[in-house]
Amino acid sequence: MPGLSRRKFIGGSIAATALAMDASLRAFPTVSGVTGHALDIEPAGLGNVTGCRIDGNVLLLSISKSQLTYRILSPHLIRVDYNHDGKVDPPTPVLDPAAEWPSMIGHSVRNDGKTITIETAGFRIKISQTPCRMTVYDAKGKSLLEEGFAGGIYIDPANPRLGGLRFSHASGQPFYGIKAYPSVGPESHDTSLLRGGTGSHSQVYQCDASWGGGGGAPFVWTTDGYGILIDSDGGFFAMSETDLNFSYGHPGIPKHEGMNRHSKTTPTAGYAWRSKTITPCIYPRPNSVTYFLMIGTPDDIFNSLAEVTGRAMMFPRWATGFTNSQWGINQYELIDIVDGYRARNIPIDNFAIDFDWKAWGENNFGEFRWNEKKFPAALLPPTHFDNLKNTMDRRQIRLTGIMKPRIIRCTTAGKLVPMTRQALSALKAGVWYPGQTRMVDYVRQQYAVLVNFNLPDGRRWYWQQTRRHGAMNGGLSGFWNDEADGFNNFFFMHMQQALYEGERSRSDLRVWSINRNFYLGAQRYAYGTWSGDIAPGFKSMAHQALRMLSMISLGQARWSMDAGNWGPPTPEAYTRWLQFAAFVPIFRVHAPHENSRLQPWLYGFQAQEIAVHAIRLRYTFSPYIYALDRGLYESGIGIVRPMMMAFPDDPQCADLDDQWMFGPSLLAAPVLAPTGVGKEESSTRSVYLPKGRWIDFFRGHQYMGNQSIRYRLNTDAWTDVPLFIREGTIIPTMAPVASLDNNPPELVYLDVFPAIEQATTTVYDDDGRTYAYERGFFCRQEISARDGPGRCDVHIGGTIGSYDSTIQHFIIRLHGRAGTSATLNGETLRFEKNPNDIPRLQRDTGWSLSRDVFGTTTLVRVPARLKTTQHLVIKLLGQSAVPPEEEVFCAQNLILWGRSSAERPRFSTNYPGYRGQGFIAGLDKLGAAATCYVQRPKSGTYRMRVLAVSGAGTASSASVYVNGRHQGQLTVPAQNGDGRWVNVSRSISLLAGNNILSILCDQDNSGNMYIDRVAVAYAP
Repeated sequence: MPGLSRRKFIGGSIAATALAMDASLRAFPTVSGVTGHALDIEPAGLGNVTGCRIDGNVLLLSISKSQLTYRILSPHLIRVDYNHDGKVDPPTPVLDPAAEWPSMIGHSVRNDGKTITIETAGFRIKISQTPCRMTVYDAKGKSLLEEGFAGGIYIDPANPRLGGLRFSHASGQPFYGIKAYPSVGPESHDTSLLRGGTGSHSQVYQCDASWGGGGGAPFVWTTDGYGILIDSDGGFFAMSETDLNFSYGHPGIPKHEGMNRHSKTTPTAGYAWRSKTITPCIYPRPNSVTYFLMIGTPDDIFNSLAEVTGRAMMFPRWATGFTNSQWGINQYELIDIVDGYRARNIPIDNFAIDFDWKAWGENNFGEFRWNEKKFPAALLPPTHFDNLKNTMDRRQIRLTGIMKPRIIRCTTAGKLVPMTRQALSALKAGVWYPGQTRMVDYVRQQYAVLVNFNLPDGRRWYWQQTRRHGAMNGGLSGFWNDEADGFNNFFFMHMQQALYEGERSRSDLRVWSINRNFYLGAQRYAYGTWSGDIAPGFKSMAHQALRMLSMISLGQARWSMDAGNWGPPTPEAYTRWLQFAAFVPIFRVHAPHENSRLQPWLYGFQAQEIAVHAIRLRYTFSPYIYALDRGLYESGIGIVRPMMMAFPDDPQCADLDDQWMFGPSLLAAPVLAPTGVGKEESSTRSVYLPKGRWIDFFRGHQYMGNQSIRYRLNTDAWTDVPLFIREGTIIPTMAPVASLDNNPPELVYLDVFPAIEQATTTVYDDDGRTYAYERGFFCRQEISARDGPGRCDVHIGGTIGSYDSTIQHFIIRLHGRAGTSATLNGETLRFEKNPNDIPRLQRDTGWSLSRDVFGTTTLVRVPARLKTTQHLVIKLLGQSAVPPEEEVFCAQNLILWGRSSAERPRFSTNYPGYRGQGFIAGLDKLGAAATCYVQRPKSGTYRMRVLAVSGAGTASSASVYVNGRHQGQLTVPAQNGDGRWVNVSRSISLLAGNNILSILCDQDNSGNMYIDRVAVAYAP
């Protein structure tokens, strides 16, 4: 920045080596389409300290008529306020108005007359008094930041756009944050997570909520150990190799045209309203500069960020499942689609209805009423059996609907009068957005009025109409807010604030929303983000990973995309979208046109099989995901973690934008390009594995870290999902269910991948629907495991919280270890020969040996929900039982599905002489199928055995499919009157990794067989 002398680091400290620069000649580069101009000379930094007072954890410095205040908020967080001439500006909505801080913090403040030193367990700050300048160190004494002689805080009251901060830092620090890339606009093709400049070149970044799908924050951070948050409505970071500067106004804008001023926007026709390249500021702070220094690891920084800007409230449990968003359907198509998911045994929790759920533009208050032509059942009384909400409740489906920030002014196209009742009501309440004249709604070509959500009265008015005119009574459980981007940084935030605060005023049920941009602070209003309208194709898909990671690095952990894109996609692209979307915070598909649909069964049998596997895989990880959602509320760290956040000391992770950590235990690197051997295709996928040992989730192969691998793909199928387990972790999982909202878990698996260092995880449960968790109504258990000589020790902590969890039992799956005995709190547990009996035991405890892609696995069943810690010891020395040579899928473990509920197979025990746990009947309907997932380390031909009997007096047959491809038939001979079950064997070809094995009644088969179990050999 002009007027700031340059610094460079020598021997780890900052040496004052000024590089003279004529400020009047320097220009900034282009930013968001704004061309740089010559700069005014910036004001000098602060003068000498004229007074000093220490009050507990607060240091107050007087500098002439102004005041500089340092508030120690935690061992990793300090707040700095500069108020010019005693004037104080109100905070912006970036800061959480409900934030509370402890009064007692371990710290010291020392003043030797020349230098004031502030010290905590996490940092040390030295403030020289002549002139007032600050240097920041970490806990080990490493220099992080320095205010140069001409740097630091500055304000020019004659020119409010020229206020901000100026720092010097060590060369080579990697910076993140500031902005997230939108789906359209000049920044939509940017390709780096890094923020910064090189050499004497400064890169300027605007902090704004951005175009659709983008985001911004006056927040920058580095893996070198610190972050800076400025309380600001917009602004600009200018960064070079050794300087980090923030200004409220942009140097390339003429005087009084910067961010730190009030400005109005006049919307124009259409819905992508853009007034200026520079986003107007509605919360100016011309007399004050407030910023927060966050010092420590990325976890420390983001925890501090959440403390200052607000915790992300927990979403309802159903929001961690699968959502289908859809344009252009009516209630009959809706029911048909939902029934299609249920018949095919595809988990789904939420159906989001686009614009056409509303009676938009029909007559008065159509923006808040259900469309009586398309959704007449939504208008039935809530007690009516056929009310739309009741109909969806019976199908275990939540409904969410799109919301718009505008209302119709006149229902006659092209006319301004007569006004609708809602327009008159909003006008009377004074909540029209200022400066509106002829804003045309693009859907109905009617004049519309934007509601001014910046006003508290505007927010209250909007919520009152939403409640009063039936949107919620008709069945909405959440909000999909659209087209509120492009006005100011806080407009989208305030729109969702209206809905969140309105819902919380009337109900304890949790709120859910997705919104098309983000500005920091919005997360405290149950605020998710989606990346906007995106182009079709693999290239667009690959770009979404960068958009997600850039958004998360701002502090917005809840992100989603229109998976499936605006294509419709090819079958291969569709499956890859679903595999990708299964590992993002909010899992959804969206069909944006009336002639497009994105249900799995519409893309061919192969795509259906693989897409359904991705959805069920997401539900398998539900306990892991839900505990991490609670972790987001507590720590500010969400389920998806960019690699540099998880591995800040690894330079190879600094700009990785196509892979990420899915929680602390899993590294996800989904395939984002077509597979094959053509010019645009690939047969491998590059994956970087950081330090440690990593285990292929689907193939069981182990890799040492600190290397990039070329992961070989199965080019003749799309089943590859490169997913790696970090050794020394525990992953809570469960059997997939149709709906998370209606089927809380009773049995949770603890998948242990042990190491010498202790592995830990949390099992968390609550009612999944209300905010009672804020009042201690939850159940938490901490689990740890450690490998030792000849044994593995597992500690299951006692329950914390007052919620009576539905989880009754844990089954520990100790992977890659063959146990010889198991004791719980010193009591020897009984061995069960058949590992499939462990989930069905009538007693609390037992253990067995099994086998999976990772090798021999020890299974131990123990009770959950105990108040006291349980100590489980699995001994690994001595004579161990021989693990099975084949994997057995009992009837209860097979996934049953059909094209409709009537065609879906069923469980039965009604067969003469049958003594088992149940078998599958009903495979005689066309399209009826039973499916299981088979993971193997390598490709090859494997033996399959099916224990079956004919359901008729003649031979019965069904087809065998692997990964959606036909592999032949199974034929069960006629029973000949003896009713004996027989093993029918055949060979099947399996790929390395995951395989989807289905027994299906198609047109070439009678299908009338009963199946008790399916067994597949472990070795080819």
